[in-house]
Amino acid sequence: MVVINLRDSNAVYSQGDEVVGQVIYHDSTSTGSPVRVIVELVGFTKTKVKVLNGRHYETRREQADILQVTVADMQGTFTVWPFSFYFPSTASPLDPNILDSKPPINHIGTSAPLQPLPPTYEKVAGLHSDLNMWDCSIEYKVRASVVPPGASPPLLQQEIAVNFQPRLEPQFSYEQEDRSREVSEASKSLCAKSLVLLPENKDRKLTLIEKTKSVFQSSKLPSFNFRVVSIQPTRINLAQNIHFTIRIEVSPETSSVSEIPTFKLVYFGHHITGETKAWAGGAADIGGGEEMVFCTANEDMGEFQSAWRYTKTIRTPPITHAIPTFKAPNVTRRYVLTSFAGVQCAGQIFRVDNKAEVTILPAVRGLILPDTPAVDFSMFKQPEAEWKDGEETPQSQKGAKMSGFSLCKE
Repeated sequence: MVVINLRDSNAVYSQGDEVVGQVIYHDSTSTGSPVRVIVELVGFTKTKVKVLNGRHYETRREQADILQVTVADMQGTFTVWPFSFYFPSTASPLDPNILDSKPPINHIGTSAPLQPLPPTYEKVAGLHSDLNMWDCSIEYKVRASVVPPGASPPLLQQEIAVNFQPRLEPQFSYEQEDRSREVSEASKSLCAKSLVLLPENKDRKLTLIEKTKSVFQSSKLPSFNFRVVSIQPTRINLAQNIHFTIRIEVSPETSSVSEIPTFKLVYFGHHITGETKAWAGGAADIGGGEEMVFCTANEDMGEFQSAWRYTKTIRTPPITHAIPTFKAPNVTRRYVLTSFAGVQCAGQIFRVDNKAEVTILPAVRGLILPDTPAVDFSMFKQPEAEWKDGEETPQSQKGAKMSGFSLCKE
């Protein structure tokens, strides 16, 4: 019997974190012959797409390797085999173990730059309007193989799942960078026309007759042109505030009024939608689904302060429960950020909308994510074993073959 035991079986690992464990092997043959124990860290994606083919549903499955690295290679006659390694940050340069995947897998091969590892992920999409039923997952496992002398296939093999969630080092916090470099900007050119803009009507409300007159004689009303600009980020960090900017640019040369009235931001809101797509067996077999990830709305945001150029910065609560944006061989996760704002001037409310794809980056290392989704590993459970302080493996027989990635240690 072979069992893998991790020091902390419930840990959530990030790149550079140390994984400490041991392999416990009981030789049922009692031959006492030396064996070779190989410990590997493997990662892969799994997708299943159920599509309607004529009158019947057809299920297609696909698996793609994204990581396979030997972290320990030991030989001896011991019962307890300790090992430790640092979690990598990039995928292995593997030939993908995948059939007929669309779009083509071209970012994992040896000729392409190594991609960041996607997080542990599991999604069951269910039934959608396109009659596709699908699910997908990204899994990481520590695998132990016991190979007897002279044997090529393993005699015994066992795996245990590990949870990987990438983190960013503090110096890579996007909130600390110049946020003007990567933004989405939407604008709307508008014209304010109202009797309120006349000096004698300043600071008073129009009567119903005056309002009706304004509707039918709008061409004779005093007016001025302005532009409302909405600026939102295209990259955000988990667990950090999101910054928006609403800017108003008045064109004084087109104004027929002596004084520009006060602008007021009366409402602002935004929402983020997430979409997961999975491929299996060809381009036609695509599973996808959107869901609301985060939504907030605020009212009565206060007046702008300026003469001809008005700017207001809005800081909204952070997102804590989303999976970072990722691209795997046959699974992708993307997000769209939509914001809207209402600006009031001269008794009128003008709205501007902004919608663009946003990249959600991992949280900065050290920040607490209270709503991080839990990953259920019950399906991967193996016989439990207590941590054993067994005989230490002699230094001469210890081996650690860290192929496929560079050590990343804090």
